[in-house]
Amino acid sequence: MPGTMMGRAVTLWLALAGHAMAGLVNLTPDKNGDRVAVATDGKVAYLPAKRVNVGATNVGGGYCRYIKRTQNGDLYVMGPNLGNRLFRSTDGGHHWTSSPWNIEQMAFLSAFAILADDTFVVAYMPSPLSAHKAMWVARSSDRGKTWDANRIQLDLDPFTRVMGWNADIVQIADGTLLLTLDMRASVDAVHDETGAMLPPHLKGGFLYIVRSRDGAKTWGDRSRIPASGGEVHLCRLPSGKLMAAVRKQRWHRAPGDPASVLEIKKRYGYKPLMGGGGIEDSEEANRIKNIFVSESYDDGYTWVNEQQVSDFMQCSGDLTYTTDGVLVLQYLHRYHGGPIANVSIRARVSYNNGNTWEPEEYVLSDGENYPSGIAGEEGSVITMCPHRGQIQAVHWRPLPRDKPPLAYRGATQRGNTVSTAKPLVRQSHIAVSQSGGETLQLPVTRVNLLPPAGGAKHSPIHYTRNSAAMDRAGDGTLYCAGNVLGQRILRSSDQGTTWKVAQLGIPGWGSMVGFKILRDDTFVVLFEPVGNPHRILYVARSTDRGETWQLQKTRLDIAPYTQLSGKGHNLLELNDGTLLVTLRLWGATGAAADEQQRGPVDAPTHVLRSVDGGKTWTGRSPLAGLAGQTRLRRLASGKLLACVFNLKIGVTNKLMLAESDDGGQTWINPREVSAARQPGGANLTQLADGTVVLEYLYDTAPGKSPHSNWYYVNGLRSVISRDEGKTWQPDVYVVSRQTAPNVEPTGGGAYLSDSVALDDGRLFTACVHFENGGMQFQGVTWKPLPVK
Repeated sequence: MPGTMMGRAVTLWLALAGHAMAGLVNLTPDKNGDRVAVATDGKVAYLPAKRVNVGATNVGGGYCRYIKRTQNGDLYVMGPNLGNRLFRSTDGGHHWTSSPWNIEQMAFLSAFAILADDTFVVAYMPSPLSAHKAMWVARSSDRGKTWDANRIQLDLDPFTRVMGWNADIVQIADGTLLLTLDMRASVDAVHDETGAMLPPHLKGGFLYIVRSRDGAKTWGDRSRIPASGGEVHLCRLPSGKLMAAVRKQRWHRAPGDPASVLEIKKRYGYKPLMGGGGIEDSEEANRIKNIFVSESYDDGYTWVNEQQVSDFMQCSGDLTYTTDGVLVLQYLHRYHGGPIANVSIRARVSYNNGNTWEPEEYVLSDGENYPSGIAGEEGSVITMCPHRGQIQAVHWRPLPRDKPPLAYRGATQRGNTVSTAKPLVRQSHIAVSQSGGETLQLPVTRVNLLPPAGGAKHSPIHYTRNSAAMDRAGDGTLYCAGNVLGQRILRSSDQGTTWKVAQLGIPGWGSMVGFKILRDDTFVVLFEPVGNPHRILYVARSTDRGETWQLQKTRLDIAPYTQLSGKGHNLLELNDGTLLVTLRLWGATGAAADEQQRGPVDAPTHVLRSVDGGKTWTGRSPLAGLAGQTRLRRLASGKLLACVFNLKIGVTNKLMLAESDDGGQTWINPREVSAARQPGGANLTQLADGTVVLEYLYDTAPGKSPHSNWYYVNGLRSVISRDEGKTWQPDVYVVSRQTAPNVEPTGGGAYLSDSVALDDGRLFTACVHFENGGMQFQGVTWKPLPVK
């Protein structure tokens, strides 16, 4: 390879952190040229490198850029989301050209290989991509100019879906081709087509190799890779040993798991910092999301010696074997605030064919894509990397086995450390959009209820569609709980100015259905147990303001229904002490087939009653035929209001209101809140002067995705009613935002607020607000504009 970079004498250039990447690493070229970083024990040194733009700017997202070599040494790069261009280098990756290609019915390029006879082979998922019913393969004998495509005939039983996300094809010594695929029993791999839970042995993504012994014309001979996840890449060593880099990932509960999702995540290296400080521990959260490496001595039929090689959220990966016998695992580090560096392509090496892995981590680029590598000259590696808006071929060489002493340098300040000072009330404003097009700035106060921990940008809130639950004790003390806080409870005895944090310590906790402080100051928490069985509820009661709890399983009269869901905050006490809760019910025995198949999304909402403090629930009544997440509010007049929001895939969802004049036994006058306001989930509060405040999540793109129920929320907005919800004033109060100004939301978390009325006529709202570069869990004290 040209230059001295790849010679046996490795020159090391050392520097402190700069501005290009958060943390210690700075990959900006110095006076000696391009470089990559090597980090260990929180300190960094630099190695010489060469960066070559291949001519593509399609960076970002989960796409692999496969690099392969023909017999004459030419390099070729293909991959999804590269504009259907084939990139070629005839000088070892130092200069690149591109040409177009066209393959019929391709929706996603799953794998690319060049065979020993220089035949190009591509595996791909066909249109429509969402079907996941078939895989195709295309062959080219003229280096990508023309292609012959055929469907792969696969035996999927007992599965119904096959996927080739960033898969791999390798050719072993006898000419057999190995293609890695992900097979599933349903679309989400957790529920079957009717919405019922799959049995444990069919949950998740199952990894397989299928084989072709005729140059990719026909495929069969399926064998299992023993892991749950996907995106398996293979590497055959000169000894014949086959190595697999597996994106091991599990987003569902399995037998033997601890009750706490967070506990199992921590076993695999999870830290809240990986989400910027937010905590992702719902039942749908990934328990494992790492690269594991396994080895096979029989061409992929059996696998042994599995090792975790990457940290949590470091995936997917690719293996390269250098000319001097070093095995290199390259992978995507996919979270900000490293603390060594932000989102980047990284690598680790093994000097003994994968038996053990060295502690050093190499930082190759600043950007997000999946890498692919190939051996270069003199022990070097050419890694396809995204770097600052370009797809690059990065030429670099790992440290030699003897590891010359390095003067690693570090810093006491890593990343953008956020203060952990106590929350302070500060003056602020919220925008009020008025009917004539004017915008007013309403003075408010804000206080961070959960300041971010050191090194984090977000408050330690629980991801993703979780809500707050607020109430007042008899002496005016404010309490805040809810799924957004996990098992924390916040308390303020000075009208929201200062707050103390405590742990609820309720065993078996899964997700909160409701939190209520009764008139006698008994605390009641209704919850689904861990695992989301959707079959039972538990009630926890405390007579000492949450210091200790009495726990019992509730008695539920929901027949003929068998399944329930009530996540949120929808527990209400009437004047006579009766408690009301709303639940979505489905799975009715003896019902028609379509009724049995309803899951929690389409299930109708019902109101149940308890006269013994939440231990027994009876008196089921439908809530005006509505279905969705529900919040209840009892007004001063005795009327009950319910706001119901149902989030479904690919449609513009409606926020509905209904009312009851008989304590929730019957519900009348269901009506839609103006669709023009683009409301999502909502809650209701009444002030002392009778004003009803509707606070709703603002959905910036209703029904945007036809394939998922991602929810493009940008914070909390409010409207007010002076006639108990019959009509709503035109003023819209923008209480919070979840993105920076002029930045569109990407379908992440939707955090529903809750509010309490204060003694002076103001409102205290607990909500999530984007500030100082992150999501802050805040309290906003504000008051609607007076009547004109």
